[in-house]
Amino acid sequence: MIIKKSRIRSLLPYLRGLEDGEDFTFGVRATPEVVAILPKLGFSDPWVEGESLLPPASMGPTCRRNAEGWEEVHEDRPKETVAHPIEWRWKEWHGRQRVSRTGIVFRHYRRYPRTPVRPPALEIATAETPQGRMVVLSRSFLKGPDNGLARMGVNVLLELFGEAELLSDDLASTVPQQLTRVNWEVLPQGKHPWVELKAAVQGVLDAQGPRKRPVLRHRWRSIAAYAPDFVAVGRAGFSGYLVFAFEDRSLYILESATYGNATYVLNRDWEALSGLTKAELLDRSLHQDRIVHREDWDSRIRSLFGPRTEERPGEPSG
Repeated sequence: MIIKKSRIRSLLPYLRGLEDGEDFTFGVRATPEVVAILPKLGFSDPWVEGESLLPPASMGPTCRRNAEGWEEVHEDRPKETVAHPIEWRWKEWHGRQRVSRTGIVFRHYRRYPRTPVRPPALEIATAETPQGRMVVLSRSFLKGPDNGLARMGVNVLLELFGEAELLSDDLASTVPQQLTRVNWEVLPQGKHPWVELKAAVQGVLDAQGPRKRPVLRHRWRSIAAYAPDFVAVGRAGFSGYLVFAFEDRSLYILESATYGNATYVLNRDWEALSGLTKAELLDRSLHQDRIVHREDWDSRIRSLFGPRTEERPGEPSG
């Protein structure tokens, strides 16, 4: 059965022929119209079988919730004080000269408590049937336990392609056993001072709001000052994520522009990290520390490395 809707509210009408606990997969047959969309999502052009990625949040509200998660607002609880980082500009007298300065300060305000909900982070993959037919697939699900996730997966496909289909057993079995994830672009190996890194991530900065850019610049510049071995920039649904790799320390710092309001400190090797889904990457069991974006962020980052001799972020510079 082919579903042609903008989204569905219930999956049950489409699963009536399946037993509880039975595997199923949704997908889209790769018509020329579907194939034309794939490069916009981050897949290779021309088509490559066995690629997997997290669809970009920019493709619509369902993709955004799938890639970035959401927040539950608790209006039944008392309001709490939270801090929001902003850029502050001022001038100081240095002898007879007035020097312009910038820095990050925190604005405190009251709001209802919020609980962040982890993104489902459902990926889609390219595959080819034994008959040579190309398809785009969601992951497989189990009827019953996975119905909520499967509904999200179907709605992602509907938002991207305008249709989705419950695949038959023979077609579902074409899901590649070995997938190549294309969620990251690794910048050329070598030390990355901020001047060099800034040009490479300018597109990520441009995609953020004008108030957020100085804060992101400050964080990224602070970490880059410790000369990472390489930097990986997130693509597709990982857009806005950077991983700073310090391989001699077995230290990988995941910094996000969008989700979780925190910096994740990881100690796995990059090859293992790059093959994880976003849900796996943000799992608490994988990171050794989670540094919330609060007033003590700078001091906690410094504690990972110790003193440095490079220019301090936030001082006069371009």
